Amino acid sequence: MDKEIALATIKNPNTPAAAFYKIIDACTEADSDILMAIAKHNRYPYVAHKLISLYPSHEILLALAKNPKTVGQVFNSILDKDNSKDIRLAIIQNPSAPPMVITRASKN
Repeated sequence: MDKEIALATIKNPNTPAAAFYKIIDACTEADSDILMAIAKHNRYPYVAHKLISLYPSHEILLALAKNPKTVGQVFNSILDKDNSKDIRLAIIQNPSAPPMVITRASKN
C-alpha cells in the first residue's frame, strides 16, 4: 500500500466507507500514522467499530473519542475498551457525544 495515496484517500471528505475498509485491511500495527488518520477523519460508524476491534490502542481510541464525526454507539465501544480519564474527558468535550454517553463518561 502506498502511504501517500492512503493518507490522501483518508483525508478526502468524499471517500466512501469501502475505501476505508480496504485501507484498514491492508494495514498492520506498523502503519500507526495511517490508522491515526482514519481515526481522525472517519465519519462511518462501522469503519470505527472495525478499527476499534482490530487496533484498540489507547491512541486510536483517543483520536476516535475526539473526532466530532464519531457517533453514539461508537463512544460506548470506546468506553468498553478504555475507560481512562483522558478518554472520558475527550468524550465529554466532544459536541457529538449524546447525553447518555456523557453521563456514562462522567462517572468514575
